[in-house]
Amino acid sequence: MDLEMLIALMVFTEKAIAWNEVNESIQNHIRRGVLIPRDIQDAFRLLGDDLDFMLETAPPEVVGIA
Repeated sequence: MDLEMLIALMVFTEKAIAWNEVNESIQNHIRRGVLIPRDIQDAFRLLGDDLDFMLETAPPEVVGIA
């Protein structure tokens, strides 16, 4: 695997982990009845959109390994 693939895998993995952690936090807050501010919701949605775009455009090797 070349350096470009390793970097792509690292970025993809970091974003996927961040999305998962934020999602868990948001769900915990919702269960407790805490309102999620609009800017947090918007940032979370943007992160998800970015991750979706990366999934659509990443080489199969990166998606397969991640």
